[in-house]
Amino acid sequence: MISNLVKTFLELGDATSRNLKFSHRPDVYVSYGEETITETNLLEIRRRHSDRVHLEMFSKKKESLSGADWEWHIIGETWTLKMRVQAKRTQCKKDRLRIKYNQQRKFLLECAEYANMRPMYCIYCTEPQRKIWTKCHPGYDFEGYQTGCLLADANHVSERTSNLSEIEHKCFPWHLLFDQDETGWDGPTIAELNENMDGDFNRNGVHETNRDDAERLSNSPVGQTEISDRGTHRIMKIDVRDQ
Repeated sequence: MISNLVKTFLELGDATSRNLKFSHRPDVYVSYGEETITETNLLEIRRRHSDRVHLEMFSKKKESLSGADWEWHIIGETWTLKMRVQAKRTQCKKDRLRIKYNQQRKFLLECAEYANMRPMYCIYCTEPQRKIWTKCHPGYDFEGYQTGCLLADANHVSERTSNLSEIEHKCFPWHLLFDQDETGWDGPTIAELNENMDGDFNRNGVHETNRDDAERLSNSPVGQTEISDRGTHRIMKIDVRDQ
């Protein structure tokens, strides 16, 4: 059920926010970096949705070139949304967010364009660092949850970004990708991925679903040649067909 996916991403966003805030305490002394957060969330997504979430994990030696931590393939009956995602974590001082890796950002955009994927940042942040996407935000279905995982189109994020407040209005909580009623962004809904799309939205990264690929969803490695070409070491495939 898509509602279960929404709940999972809500809960993981909440946990990310609270854990990151706790790690910022001066008496904790525990590093809670992008790699740890991403791996923890991936593990839990796979654990809760083993029937529809499939992971492929590869060598990470190419990540510094591609600028991507992972790929997301959201597979609908008719269309598949593909995104290349770079994780970024806010720092403990104020809402510090450093998009400083100019070469990495360049490769993220270039590789995503070459592969016809949507380049995205996944921003891990704490409740006190957010002004817009807070747990008390009216008009959405996550009141009470802390939204510690925000997504933003990398095309809309300047390489000179130094604080979350500069781009928070361009972000949205990641669970809204799976919300049938309110996506919170300019991409397709799950319903639109499962049928012919006539909506007025950004089709960047949207592909016709490959029937063979969809039916072969598995955890099997895809081979060294494809790994080298992809330049990323995690692919998360989420099957949202028959919804």
